[in-house]
Amino acid sequence: MTTSRGSAPLVVHLVPGPTRHGVTRHAVDLLARPAAAGHVVRRVLPTRLGDDPTGRATLALLERAVVVPAESGDERRRGRTHVHVHLTDHLLGATAGACATVVTRFAARHPLTLTLHDLPQPADGPGRFERRRAAYARMASASRGVVVASEHERTLLLTALAAEGLTPPPTHVVPLPLEPLDPHGRDAPGLPPVPDRPEGPIGPRSLVVFGYVYPGKGHRDALEALADLGPGFEDVGLTALGEVSPGHEDEVADLRSRAEDLGRPVVLTGHVPDDGLVEALRRARVPVAPHRHVSASGSISSWLSARRRPLVPAGAYVDELDARCPGALVRYGPGTGYPDLAAAARAALADPSLTWLAPGTRLAPDGDEAAARLVRIVDGWSAEAAS
Repeated sequence: MTTSRGSAPLVVHLVPGPTRHGVTRHAVDLLARPAAAGHVVRRVLPTRLGDDPTGRATLALLERAVVVPAESGDERRRGRTHVHVHLTDHLLGATAGACATVVTRFAARHPLTLTLHDLPQPADGPGRFERRRAAYARMASASRGVVVASEHERTLLLTALAAEGLTPPPTHVVPLPLEPLDPHGRDAPGLPPVPDRPEGPIGPRSLVVFGYVYPGKGHRDALEALADLGPGFEDVGLTALGEVSPGHEDEVADLRSRAEDLGRPVVLTGHVPDDGLVEALRRARVPVAPHRHVSASGSISSWLSARRRPLVPAGAYVDELDARCPGALVRYGPGTGYPDLAAAARAALADPSLTWLAPGTRLAPDGDEAAARLVRIVDGWSAEAAS
C-alpha cells in the first residue's frame, strides 16, 4: 500500500552542529538544491553537550525543532511528519553512547531515518572503536533507514550491526558531491596567489593538507614523508590549510616540535573563509590528503572540486572513488605507481601537472545529482512509513 502524493507525510530534515562543521555544511548544501524544495530544513545547535549527560536537553531541542508551523493549511504540517537527521556522533552527544541515547529515544517518538557520517572503524583505536561501533549500531537499528556516503561506509555499518547482533535497516549510498567550485571554470594552474594571511602564507614548496587539524588526519604522515624526500628537496615544508579541531590544540605543538626536529618549515593557516578557499586550494604546490583510514572524505572532495588531483593513500574508499572518477587521484602505497607518500611527493614536485585534473576528467555525482538521490530515498521511506 502506498499513499498519494498529497497525503504523504511532510519530510523534515534536522541538521545539528556548528555552521562550519563539514557534516553540517554538506547537509545544508544538499538541502538547498532544487530537488529538496518540498522538504523542510531545520538547523539545530546543541550547546554544552558535556553538561547534558542524560540527553534530555538535547532531546527537547530536537522535539522543538521538528514542530513545523501550519501556516499553509497543509494537513502534513499538522503533525504528520517524517524526520531525517544528518549527523556524526559528536554533534548530538558528548560521547557516542550519549548521542545514540538521544537518537534512539527520538526514534521511539517519530518515524526517523538517518544520514550517518564518519562510520566507526578499527583505526579509531581499542575501546573507542567498540564504543562507537555499538553506538552507531544502536542508532541504525532504531531507524527506518540509513544513508551513508560510500560503499565502504555501508560495509562498516553492516559490520557494526552484525557485531552487536542487530538487524540492519535499509541502507543506501549517496556519495559526497563532486563539482567545480571555481565559477570561472578554469582548469590550468597559474592563478594569482591568495594574499598572505596573518597566520602565515602557504609555502612555495610545500605539501598542503586541507581540513581540520587533529590526530589521525595525516599531518604527521606528511611531516614524516618530508624526511624521506632526499637531496634537492630540503626546503620543502608542510602547510596545514585549516583550523585546529576543538580539543586538539596539543596537536599543533606536536607538529611544530616534530617539524623543528626535522628542520622543516610548517605553517598553520587557521580558518580559510569561503571566499578565499578556491584560490587557496589552487595555489597549493602539492595537495595531499594523507588520512590512512578515511571512510568518505570531504577534504578529498574539496581538492577535486578545485580541479586539483590530490596525493592519497590507496584504501577501500580511495579505490572506490578512483573507480568512479578515473584519473582524479594520485594514489600511493601497495599496488600503485608510488610505494609511499615521499615517492609520490617527489614526482609531484618535479612535475606539478600531476596535481591538476586533466581536462575532461569526470567528477560525479554533482550536488544536484546527490540531492536528487537523497530526496528519492527519503521520500520512499516516508511513503512506506505512512502506508
